[in-house]
Amino acid sequence: MDKYLGLLLVGLLNFGCKTDPKKEGNPNEVQIGPQVWMTHNLNRRNFTNGDSIRLCQSHKDWIEAHQNQEPAMVYYNFDEAFAQRHGAIYNEWVIKDSRSIAPFGWRVPKQEDVQLLFEAHPLQPLYLSVRGNQPEESGPWPYISYGFKEQQDSLGFHAYPAGEVPTYLEPLEQINFNGLNQLIAWWTQTEEGPSGALRFWNIYQVNHGVFHGGLAGARIGGAAGHYIRLIKD
Repeated sequence: MDKYLGLLLVGLLNFGCKTDPKKEGNPNEVQIGPQVWMTHNLNRRNFTNGDSIRLCQSHKDWIEAHQNQEPAMVYYNFDEAFAQRHGAIYNEWVIKDSRSIAPFGWRVPKQEDVQLLFEAHPLQPLYLSVRGNQPEESGPWPYISYGFKEQQDSLGFHAYPAGEVPTYLEPLEQINFNGLNQLIAWWTQTEEGPSGALRFWNIYQVNHGVFHGGLAGARIGGAAGHYIRLIKD
């Protein structure tokens, strides 16, 4: 009798618990509320039809692709060693291209997807961010999140501060790699206003270890480059 009571108690304790897809054998996706997200940034060199995306190896390559409205990608500081952990940085023409970079069943998030993700909890940026900080030599973030560091990455999203390309320095004809170990920014597919520039979203950390994040604006005409984190369709 005690055996059956024990089994019943275990069943009641487990009832209603959120299922984490990673624990069911899929480490590449995670469920957060009603949404399912990839657990890593995209690193694809082809559209879904097999056409290749231009891989930029120099400042000139990136600026030229932007000026020609050509889909292009780049690795932070042109270093392919960043690919495995961080993924690739893409320009907006990759997102706008009808050939699609997202595999079947996935898509680049819309503005409302990002808003829903961050509305879930005031500490959501912290819950989404990978663990560890530089002062303790335990990870990439610049500050210790006192009182909350054990809750970092509790959702399994693994947001790593891999930087961005916010613009290019026109007088120097150089693109501006910025924010490594300080912030991470991703594209949405939502256009802002008549310019048609795409909005992006980000997570960053400020003094005292406080995390901020959410939907940001759009960078018009700046040859911006951001990462891509897909959401399940």
